Amino acid sequence: MADAGYGQMHAFRAALADRGVDYVVAVRGDTSAHPGDAVPTAPKREGRMGPRGCPATASRPAP
Repeated sequence: MADAGYGQMHAFRAALADRGVDYVVAVRGDTSAHPGDAVPTAPKREGRMGPRGCPATASRPAP
């Protein structure tokens, strides 16, 4: 078990994984997790009032 300081260090986590060590680390709130080869995609529009065709975090132009 380790605190968020170690949780932010990829090299530390990778070294534990390489050694086959199971671990739990704290992470900061702005940390995200996804596969290294992940590619963001926009949600599919569903009808007239369905989700928008852009990610929710994308900035929108002022009206």
